[in-house]
Amino acid sequence: MLKHIASHGFIVVAPQMYIFATADSMDEITSAGSVLDWFSVGLEDALSQRVPSVKADLKRAAVVGHSRGGKVVFGIATGVCHTSLKISALVGIDPPKHGTGIGHQTKPPILQYSPHSLDLKIPTLIIGAGLGSVGRFLFPPCASKGVNHEAFFSDSASPAFHFVAPDYGHMDYLDDVCPGAQGWIASWLGINGQAREPMRRFSAGIVVAFLQAALLQDSSQLANAILEPSLAPVKLETPGVFGTLADVTSYSRD
Repeated sequence: MLKHIASHGFIVVAPQMYIFATADSMDEITSAGSVLDWFSVGLEDALSQRVPSVKADLKRAAVVGHSRGGKVVFGIATGVCHTSLKISALVGIDPPKHGTGIGHQTKPPILQYSPHSLDLKIPTLIIGAGLGSVGRFLFPPCASKGVNHEAFFSDSASPAFHFVAPDYGHMDYLDDVCPGAQGWIASWLGINGQAREPMRRFSAGIVVAFLQAALLQDSSQLANAILEPSLAPVKLETPGVFGTLADVTSYSRD
């Protein structure tokens, strides 16, 4: 998924935030903020050593997070942790991994449960898995109703977009085989779809389409995804849209 996004010209930095999660996401939010602060002093040097022909445009930066990482990027965007880097777009992929319902968020609380109250001043994309709110065996749901993608989209201000694949689960964004204990645990948490590859392909594609609109003023692919959801490699619900495509591209001109 990350390689697909990078293949479209976006520089992808994917810090590994934790090994085992606790009920408090503050450490991860602070750590992610430190990575963003590092961009201005360390990213150019890191690129020059590995891909000297690539130059970063830090005026066009987006934050993307899956599961608990989705809550982390919302935490950054809402100012829970101050960063020196200006964020121009946000993507939450099936947030979050913890919380049991309305009024039961993990720390720090992000959702306000008031429609479009999270006025982040940036375009927002939320991707959801319909089976993420379904538990498996004795495990609770990975993304319980009331704290999942539906709640984050409801709280997101314009421009915001919501794509949901009803037949896929919370872990279907991952590689087919994930190493170590975490990979084994991920394979057992929640109900999954028949195969992960179509969900990865769709998610990477819609992230690229959104970033092209939000950062590069090219909304053509995002418009196609909204108007023709049946063309996606997975079955989709009717996309949720709050605002207009013109609202998205106007941010990239500011």
